[in-house]
Amino acid sequence: MEIKITQVDESKRRASLPGDTQLGFGRYFTDHMFKVDYDPEGAWHDARIEPYGPLNLDPACIVFHYAQEIFEGLKAYRGVDGGIRLFRHMKNIERMQRSAERLCMPAFGSASIPSWACGPPPNTSSTSSSALWVRTTLRASTP
Repeated sequence: MEIKITQVDESKRRASLPGDTQLGFGRYFTDHMFKVDYDPEGAWHDARIEPYGPLNLDPACIVFHYAQEIFEGLKAYRGVDGGIRLFRHMKNIERMQRSAERLCMPAFGSASIPSWACGPPPNTSSTSSSALWVRTTLRASTP
């Protein structure tokens, strides 16, 4: 699946991260997020990495009425060579797929999921005590 990448405007870039010991959890976010759409015919489409922003959900969407949503946290670390490493991403994929099956939701193909780490490199710390937390979700957004 091809992924369209839209870079955030330089004037809207988030500030640099503070020192590694001051990062904390859930306080700093990347400038970009990955989104992909699904249609009832069974196809995932319009994969994209776009500037960070609000999620637009219709007040009548299924996630609000039936709580049909899956969340899996995935950690990404920067290696000593500067590359980004996903921590146990295949286990994350397996859990997401099992949860999707239980909730009668479409599973996202395992070959596509590592592409979450594609696109503009996130501001990921290089110390062993910090990581980028990738908040992977699948939610029913159809009204």
